[in-house]
Amino acid sequence: MLFMSMARSRSARHKPIVIASAAGLSACYSFYLYCWARLTFDRSGSPVVPAYLALLAAGAAGLGWLARTLLGRHRLAYAHRQRHQARVARQRALLQNTIDNIGEGLSVFDSRGRLVALNSRFCELLNLPPDLPVGTPLSEILLRQAKRGDFGNVDAREETARRLSEFFREVPLVKERVTLAGRTLQIRRTAMPDGAVLSVYSDITEIRAAERRLLEARRQAEAANHSKSEFLAK
Repeated sequence: MLFMSMARSRSARHKPIVIASAAGLSACYSFYLYCWARLTFDRSGSPVVPAYLALLAAGAAGLGWLARTLLGRHRLAYAHRQRHQARVARQRALLQNTIDNIGEGLSVFDSRGRLVALNSRFCELLNLPPDLPVGTPLSEILLRQAKRGDFGNVDAREETARRLSEFFREVPLVKERVTLAGRTLQIRRTAMPDGAVLSVYSDITEIRAAERRLLEARRQAEAANHSKSEFLAK
């Protein structure tokens, strides 16, 4: 959408140039016709020297050629822009489809705290609206989470301000967080060269559950061994 608006802006900038050129050519052509009418017949109605008529005809032909050339170049440039826009749109769609189909959530906030890129998995893992628009302020997202209790029993606005101040300062960062839905998320945050921050969210719920089961099995095995040792020692 952003690219399309930029393309329309460029077309709008070129259009006045073409219109002005056409208007100028029309004015020149009208002036030639006027001169032709004045030179073709004198006041008495007698034809004038044909050389003047040939000069005017050549000038009119030159103006016509110039008009056709300008129009042709404009059409060619427009066709090039259309092809370029279509190619960029395909590349953007491919990139978006790719990041939408990875298993991890992804978001990018620019240095001013505005959402500039995301995928559907990001919205799913953080329980955010699936149509969350690009340009949404980070403060708005944090406040939404704080109000519904994602960060515990805290003052929503104070917690939002605290997390907002830490967001750009504490990078790179790797941490874990348990959501209200019971998911365990691993969050990896990295600073980008332009000051933006890339965050990657991985659902490690099953991994942590498997680790807990393994620890419990080990604890039970150790307890059984300890009981067996005490029994044999008696």
